Amino acid sequence: CKLYFSQREFLLWGRMLPPGRLECPDHTTTFLQRFLFTKPGEETYLQRTYPAIFHSAWEAPDGRRAALLINYTRVAVPYHYEMGGDCFSGQLPAREAVWLALKGQTDVFMGNDIPSRNSHASQSSGTLDS
Repeated sequence: CKLYFSQREFLLWGRMLPPGRLECPDHTTTFLQRFLFTKPGEETYLQRTYPAIFHSAWEAPDGRRAALLINYTRVAVPYHYEMGGDCFSGQLPAREAVWLALKGQTDVFMGNDIPSRNSHASQSSGTLDS
């Protein structure tokens, strides 16, 4: 909720852009499959492999652009993200999200800092447990 609220100019009032190109390792997740009437011991498991970081790109109504990267795994994950002329590389901690400002945004905020409505954030992060 904190992430959504702090970035509502993008996520609520903005528009989604093509996601850009993200390079990161894959992660295999095991899903429990059971339904309302599944008897104990009859449940099954399903494994799927997805990128360890989910990402999307957004444009706020005032023209600012940012990319959202979310690491849903329990380990830190290296990444390299490109969109347009912007390139970012780093390590995204476990269960963290980061905002990357695109096209010339320069201010930085990290952790649980919530920017004012008029700030221009280039990078921010927050835990997914928030």
